[in-house]
Amino acid sequence: FGYTDDEMSRYVDENDAIEKAKELYKEENIYAGISTGANLVGVINYIKEHKLENKRILTFVMDKGDRYTW
Repeated sequence: FGYTDDEMSRYVDENDAIEKAKELYKEENIYAGISTGANLVGVINYIKEHKLENKRILTFVMDKGDRYTW
């Protein structure tokens, strides 16, 4: 979307990002890091705010969770 980190911070709370990364591992067996959790939370919040529920949204997962122990 072309947002800066400061602009995206209104969509993503750090604790929510951590919880989303844990959820992704537990529910989908995808071992990703906190930035992936933040990515997903931000996209989900953006979709809700802009009423894009029936649109296709593409995002990328660029990290792995090998530094974390969920």
